[in-house]
Amino acid sequence: MGIPLGVLVVAGLMWLLRRRRGGGRGDGAARIAAAAVDRLPAGWRDWGRAMAAELGQVHGRARRWRFMAGVLRVVLFP
Repeated sequence: MGIPLGVLVVAGLMWLLRRRRGGGRGDGAARIAAAAVDRLPAGWRDWGRAMAAELGQVHGRARRWRFMAGVLRVVLFP
């Protein structure tokens, strides 16, 4: 059994964000949401903003990352 694709995608995005911003502090799930929304096609941006806002209502680190992995799955594989 290998590493799930979603975990690899999230880890890769976190790595890119850390390099880009020069650190690793803060809420990684929120940073990934913001980066994903910025890269969505125009027709999907409202949906992306809604999902990023919904993330604010998800409590618990593991739940936030599961939520973000689900959002990324939809973004990457519509």
